[in-house]
Amino acid sequence: EPCSSSRKLVGYQYHGLRRDEKAAVLSRFGIKCHTVFASRDLAVVKGRNYGVASLYLHGTDLPRREVALMEIEEVMNSWPPTIPLYICADANAWHVGWGSVYTAANQHRQAWQRGEALVDWCWDKEVRILNDEVSLPTFESNRYHSWVDLTLLYGAPRDG
Repeated sequence: EPCSSSRKLVGYQYHGLRRDEKAAVLSRFGIKCHTVFASRDLAVVKGRNYGVASLYLHGTDLPRREVALMEIEEVMNSWPPTIPLYICADANAWHVGWGSVYTAANQHRQAWQRGEALVDWCWDKEVRILNDEVSLPTFESNRYHSWVDLTLLYGAPRDG
């Protein structure tokens, strides 16, 4: 999530809307890449032989979540199949496949349903989930920890 009001970090180029966005990509100056797509919840950068996307999937606003998924699908539909697209997602979703712990206390939370839906979406779109069930938590606070951030891969894996 872009959190700097100036959106400037010395030595880095900013790829995103620069206003009210929840997704952005930073690239080091000198690395040849360009912005392919930018919206409130998605920023996509393409280099010569790779791509990186920052995807925000809202936790409670389901229409907004669906729009973000449609936007990444549009990008994927025109993406060269031989070039890997790494999708870094704040998914706001839980699933045992990427480390979330299923308990009686949390089993009825919406995050589980969002996780199941996201796994189905990945399966349908041939997107690999690179996180695994032994991943460390991606969010930690004094009160709890969770696994809501994912790294996904669309297209050919880099170097195998």
